[in-house]
Amino acid sequence: MPWAKASGAARASASRTSARVRRSGSERVMGRGGNGVLQCPLAASLAPEARPAPPCRTPWRQSVGRATTTGCPAPPPGPACGAESLSFLTGTPGMTPLEDPAPADQAPAHPESVPIDGEGLRHALRDFASPVVIVTCVGAGGPRGATIGSFASASLAPPLVTFNVTHGTRFHEALQTAPSFAVHLLAEDQASLASRFAVPDLDAQLDGVAHTRTPLGLPLLADTLGILLCRPSGQMEAGDHTLQVGHVVERIPGRDAGPLLYFRRSYRGVGDEV
Repeated sequence: MPWAKASGAARASASRTSARVRRSGSERVMGRGGNGVLQCPLAASLAPEARPAPPCRTPWRQSVGRATTTGCPAPPPGPACGAESLSFLTGTPGMTPLEDPAPADQAPAHPESVPIDGEGLRHALRDFASPVVIVTCVGAGGPRGATIGSFASASLAPPLVTFNVTHGTRFHEALQTAPSFAVHLLAEDQASLASRFAVPDLDAQLDGVAHTRTPLGLPLLADTLGILLCRPSGQMEAGDHTLQVGHVVERIPGRDAGPLLYFRRSYRGVGDEV
């Protein structure tokens, strides 16, 4: 039948046509000569030089300062890949590495050291503030006292204190036989009292000075910040001074005031809190 032949030819043509399958703007060529690759009409319209480079299988690495970039085995000419994103490290676009800055905590070099003698040590210690106390005792020649700028706590168990005494003074001589001594912590308004007892061999030191005596005759000065009653616990010769150690056995409380200090060859009080 003629219409049957025509129908069979149409079916064959439709079968050949169905070899082309269109999917969302792309087509896969399945007929003769087709390679089965999905082709995009937009990609085909691009010029070869405008097409994006295919991804590479073996990336290259390049270090810039402390950063590392990754790219293809042969970087394109011109600025290196990722240079714009690294410009905040280098300061200018490109791959120029940064110079390591100097450490922030690097201190300037100290001046050269110089030899020092006793006078040089005295001068250096002028910039060091020291507490001022008066130590009194009763020796073979009677009661004596001295202003001391080297007083310090040496131990808490047992409670020990130390100070230095100049050789050849009457106070040094009295201290060698004294069974006890008293350390007076001076207030900031007692600079005149400190100056009085700073004279090594002043006669009648206690004349006009408000004080009391213990049963053993030990002078106790009035209006101080407190008094430490001590027994001698040992001595050590230290150059032109004797280092005296005292064992504190009693404390007499005093008034509430700021302490007296010695700084840069003058008596001073405590300044503002820092």
